[in-house]
Amino acid sequence: LFLPQVVNYAFACEVALTGLHLLRGRSRGGHELKALYERLPEPTKDRIRGPNWSAADVKAALKRDGRAFEVFRYGYEGRNRLVTSPVFLRFFTNSCIAVLREERVS
Repeated sequence: LFLPQVVNYAFACEVALTGLHLLRGRSRGGHELKALYERLPEPTKDRIRGPNWSAADVKAALKRDGRAFEVFRYGYEGRNRLVTSPVFLRFFTNSCIAVLREERVS
């Protein structure tokens, strides 16, 4: 069940990041998590990272996992090298969703 877990976290993260852009009146589509994250304002990125992850850690993880949705959804075909950190994806997705909820209410 590793592949579905990664695909679902990556897609949920993509939706949350896109939602953060939409709240600012900007439409940012695509599956690339790194690009969606990097276009956010610094205070929002700081809140997503929280106290446990440095900017460098998140940048490195997104470089590795930024295309997880695209790569892992067809992972069973064996066309791509499957390397990721489900721990990071779970953390990052949950943080993105939490920040989206906070910003949507305020």
